[in-house]
Amino acid sequence: MKLRRSLFAVLVAALVFSLSGCGESVTYDQSAYTPGTTEGFTFTCPQAGITVTLNDEWLIYGPENYEAVIGLKQDLTNRTQIEDILNAGQSVYEFYAAHADRTILRVAVEDLRVRYGDITAQDYAESQADHLPKMANAYALENVAVQLGTTSVAGQTYPSVSLTAEMVHVPHYELYVYIQRDNYLYTITCSCIEVDRCAELIGLFQSA
Repeated sequence: MKLRRSLFAVLVAALVFSLSGCGESVTYDQSAYTPGTTEGFTFTCPQAGITVTLNDEWLIYGPENYEAVIGLKQDLTNRTQIEDILNAGQSVYEFYAAHADRTILRVAVEDLRVRYGDITAQDYAESQADHLPKMANAYALENVAVQLGTTSVAGQTYPSVSLTAEMVHVPHYELYVYIQRDNYLYTITCSCIEVDRCAELIGLFQSA
């Protein structure tokens, strides 16, 4: 069981980092970016227009834990560091929560211009729909199926990609929802094992 959990955690991290390369050396003024905040079990991001409240069954990881959990050191209060991450074409983790049933809920943001130039969230979703099966297969997932679609979050509809697969006959479910705000792309990720809770979790989000 520990092996399955570890492999799944590696896959989740790999899928995100595979989408976050350095790209061309382009520097932008990131002063328009304002990180969301987490207080207790509530994450609020006015820039993305979303807020979500979980219960005490969840473990909320703060930036001080990110290096141990996902191999990435990020401090949302360090403005220079965050701007450097965005200008490197990488994702900033704004929220990361894990449930005892091995469900993960995550919100990350990146600056689309750095790697992709003038593209939309729909363009991004389409590219990831092509890319995710390759990554899933590389991490020993079988019977992989990816579907491009849309998902409603807090009363608005956004491009999304859903993934279903198996690892050692254990079902895996992932849902990626892409929210574009000006140059910034917010990705809500739900990852579940055995039981698909993605729709339930997305339904917890409200307008901020």
